[in-house]
Amino acid sequence: LSEAGAASTTIDAQSGAGNPHRGFFIASGEGLGAVLDGFTIVRGYMGTRPGAIAAPGLPRTEHDLSGGGIKCQDASPTLRNLVLRDCGSEYTGGGLDFELFAQPVVVNCVIEGCFAGFQGGGITIETNSNPTIRDCIVTGCAALFGGGIGCSAEATIINCLVAGNASASTPRWPGVPYGAAVAVIYPGRPLFQRVIVGNNCAPDGAGEIFVDAGGILTFGCSVFDPATIVTNGTGAWSAASLNVV
Repeated sequence: LSEAGAASTTIDAQSGAGNPHRGFFIASGEGLGAVLDGFTIVRGYMGTRPGAIAAPGLPRTEHDLSGGGIKCQDASPTLRNLVLRDCGSEYTGGGLDFELFAQPVVVNCVIEGCFAGFQGGGITIETNSNPTIRDCIVTGCAALFGGGIGCSAEATIINCLVAGNASASTPRWPGVPYGAAVAVIYPGRPLFQRVIVGNNCAPDGAGEIFVDAGGILTFGCSVFDPATIVTNGTGAWSAASLNVV
């Protein structure tokens, strides 16, 4: 717990493409009683260490490429009153990365100006994780898939704003970008309640929201433009209780 809150307390990881390390790594089975509260975390970055040798045929190296700001793995802490700014990852989860059965509660956080080479520029949710994210803002973030949020697991996202994000390809991860705001990748099944999605930027046909074959994105009492949703195969969203732009 910081003494004066995120506006007055900054942790600068001072990392970058040639000097990768993240702000926090929470991965020892912590529960909700483990609380991180009241910090601004800037310039966390995870990527290939100089001189690292990749295994044949694999894009990763000896180094973990996910979660530039905070990574929660097999842990379920409480993250609240945080600002994640200008953090990045070569692979997934530029700002926040949740993996391997992580079930954190994230409250009143701002994720802005973060980026990932592949998925989830602001937040990525993977490998059987199931976070609850409430009263948060995701803005100014970018990735190939899911500039704001990338999800291939479960999540409950409540009373949040996802705006001003972008999807784009990079030399490291070339390809067709999808989901400037949100990308749901199979077997992702997030639930969005009272969420506003708008003013996110993607190339023509890439959509603000992308739902992969077999993925399910459920909206309740939310604001979004259905014309900006791109689905692949059996992707679907609920048509009940929606305030459609």
